Amino acid sequence: MKPLVFFLLFCFSIKAAAQDSSFALYGQITKKGVNWRMDGSKLNFKELKSAIYKVPEAIPYYKRANNRKVIGFSLLAPAVAFAFLGTMNLDVNSPRYGNNRSGFSAAAIITYGTSIFFMASSLKQLRKAVGKYNEGRKLIY
Repeated sequence: MKPLVFFLLFCFSIKAAAQDSSFALYGQITKKGVNWRMDGSKLNFKELKSAIYKVPEAIPYYKRANNRKVIGFSLLAPAVAFAFLGTMNLDVNSPRYGNNRSGFSAAAIITYGTSIFFMASSLKQLRKAVGKYNEGRKLIY
């Protein structure tokens, strides 16, 4: 009985996933997975930028997102450098053999965290820009 119930739930979930696509959002930018889409086709970042620049209210959010993405990527190089400098000293002849540099390790963790913060903030600002773009478009049903 239990397998039959699970089989029926599985069949109903397939039917629910295959709903009619007549409720398409034409002229709206949506995100599906990692990609941005408009009218069923994938947008690369150049096309996304040109679409967002058509709505003046969305431009500041897009610029802020781009600036924060640049800051986030630029913080990755110092984070890697700090992580490399904070590794344990494995030279047997060194008086600091077996010691690590905890200051550099802490700096690496802080820099990685800051980079992740700026990347997440960039994505949030990009979503706001897309939201402003979508507000300016009329839906066709």
